[in-house]
Amino acid sequence: MNQNKRIGGISFVGEQENAGFKDEAAKSIDLLSHFISMKLYYILKHPFRNIPMEDVHLTPSEEKVCKLLQTGLTNQEMADHLFVSLHTIKKHLQNIYKKLGVTNRTSLLSFIMHKSSS
Repeated sequence: MNQNKRIGGISFVGEQENAGFKDEAAKSIDLLSHFISMKLYYILKHPFRNIPMEDVHLTPSEEKVCKLLQTGLTNQEMADHLFVSLHTIKKHLQNIYKKLGVTNRTSLLSFIMHKSSS
């Protein structure tokens, strides 16, 4: 909902034999749908900066970090893979965030996915 207007919907489906969700599952679904809705609202209100990829100048090390991030590795796993310190990975991520105008690894992944599908 945005300004009392529906802008989208989220639906959950259970197993066919069960006639609805148990109370605990319903509470979890309600909470989950709230957070999904908030994230979608944020994305609609804060679209990605329209930075042409040719204007983004990541270093080779930053590009490697982006590729590893897409595989789901933690910061420590990336550091181990690249034979660098955890601090170095965190610094690369800070630099990438600044260059791309994102604030965290989730928004970085969204940015990468958005740009690769464009």
